[in-house]
This record gives sequence, structure tokens and C-alpha cells, in this order.
Amino acid sequence: MKCKNCGANLEQDELTCPSCGTQVENDIKKSYSRTFFIKTAAFVLFFIAIFVLCFGVYNFFFKDEMIEDLKKNKIIVDNSEVIKNNNSLPVGQNEVTTQVTTELTTREETTTEEATKEETRDTQKSKKNPDKFDQKVEVVVEGDGSYGKMTLYQWSKKSGEWTKVKGCSDWDCTVGEQGISSDFGEEKKVSPKGQWNLGVALVDSGSYTGKYQDVYGVTYNTGIIDDVNSAFYNCIVEDNRAHKDPSGLTILSGTCSALIMIECNGDGRSNEGVVSGKGSAITICGVNGQPSPTYGCVDITGENMMKLLDVLDEKCNPVIIIKKI
Repeated sequence: MKCKNCGANLEQDELTCPSCGTQVENDIKKSYSRTFFIKTAAFVLFFIAIFVLCFGVYNFFFKDEMIEDLKKNKIIVDNSEVIKNNNSLPVGQNEVTTQVTTELTTREETTTEEATKEETRDTQKSKKNPDKFDQKVEVVVEGDGSYGKMTLYQWSKKSGEWTKVKGCSDWDCTVGEQGISSDFGEEKKVSPKGQWNLGVALVDSGSYTGKYQDVYGVTYNTGIIDDVNSAFYNCIVEDNRAHKDPSGLTILSGTCSALIMIECNGDGRSNEGVVSGKGSAITICGVNGQPSPTYGCVDITGENMMKLLDVLDEKCNPVIIIKKI
């Protein structure tokens, strides 16, 4: 390379001519400067692209954490889309924050709806019947008398209360000649005080139209054994043996409309749980006439008995509660 002023030969890296002192315009230097600028710009653009890519990945995978951070720092105001400290956010984050705010508001609405449903479920749980039965027949006798009132109650899941069944309340009824007592049994002429399951209903299957399904269709030979020495004491049988209560005959002859076993000494279907002498054929009896004091049964009119059988539901595990005031 030669000096443009004096023509002297110059070395490749010389910046001034050694002969005349003229500054050398180095084309290589200019080329190097342009190359350095291009490489620097490319390097900067590369790091900007990496930053944008990383921010996008972070926003995709860690959006929930970003929501919580924004909420903790009170950048997002609950139940609104107002953004505080907007100027303090990094460039480009304002749009993301607005999007996150909208999503947070939607989530809060969903959470509120779920909380309302949970509260409703809790309320329904609080109205769950604490007992193991949803129907109960209450017989209330005043003092040691033999006359009282019968009322059927149904548990209401809606109100969480026991409610009287329409048309099945405050019926006149009678109990044992000697009233009611926990000390009940054969020939004691008292009705069993306390709470007992209601079991099988003895009915005339030819005319029965009630909704209660736990029924036994009687014949003229149907009876309940009252012999304390019998292995079938307080069991429903079909034969002509002596020492039995003629339940089938009383129903088919029209003396009673139906009987419902009070399970205070077995269930009448077998001798399981039966105690000899603890009472036999103790029932709710629907008599076709005026009820009178009994040997231990609870008597109501035949008409009311059919109303009772049309409302009782064996799926509700009905019980009878016999008490005095």
C-alpha cells in the first residue's frame, strides 16, 4: 500500500506516512469497523430474542405464580381490573397484567359460586335427620289412663324438622287397660312404653289397596301364637293349633281392618329375639267400631288404619313411640 500524498510504500498497519506524515485512510480499518458494528447489532438482537422467548415460556408455565405475586404486591385490586403502579412494571408486562387480572376476576367469580354451593351442601347436611328413621307414629297418653292421641310425623329434608302428616294427626286411640309401662308382658294388660319398630302388616290381600308394602295376606287359619311354652311364641302361623290369637279371623270377618306388628318382642315372622312371656300379638289394630282399652295393643278406628297404611313407607323405617304426659 502506498501513500496517496507522496507515493511512499506503507506497511499494512501504519496509520501515518513515515515520509510525509500524512494520515493513512485504511480501507481494511473501515471494513473492520463495519464488520464489528454488524456483529454487535446481531449479538444485541440475539439476546433480545432470547429474552422475549424466555419471558413467553415463563408466562406460559408460571402464570399462576405470577398471579399470586401480583396479588401479594397489591398490583391487582380484588374484584376490579384497576392496575396500580403501572409505571413500575417492565416493558410489555402491562398487557400481560391486564390479561392476568381478567383471568383472576373470572377465577374469583368461580370460587364465589363454588363457595355458595358448598354452603348450600353444608346447610343440607345440617338438615339431615339425626335419627335412623324418617317416619314416626307418636302415641301420647295422659297419666295412667287408657285413652290417648295418635299422630304420624314425617321428617322434612327441606325444613329439617318433623312435620305432621296431613290427615293423620290427633286421632283418638286406646292402649292397655292398665295404661302403658316398660314392664309389659303376657296378661299384664299394659301397652309397651318406649320406641319400637313397626313391622309386617296383616291385611286382607283381596281388598288391600294401601301403599305400605311390608304386608302379610291372612287366611282364616292365620294366627299369632300366645302360648309361652311354644317354640313359636309370638310368631305368625298358618294352622288350627290352640293358644293363638285368631288374627286372620278377626280381619276377614270384618272385626278389624288390619293389624301392624309392634316389634317390642320379635318381628312376628320368626322366633329370633323373642322372649317367652314378654308379650304376644301386640299390634296397632284398626277396629271397625269404637276403640276401647286393650290387653296391650294400640287401637284406632279401621278407617284411620287404612289411612295410615296408605301413608306409611317401609323404606322410611317407621317406628312407634308410646309415651305418657
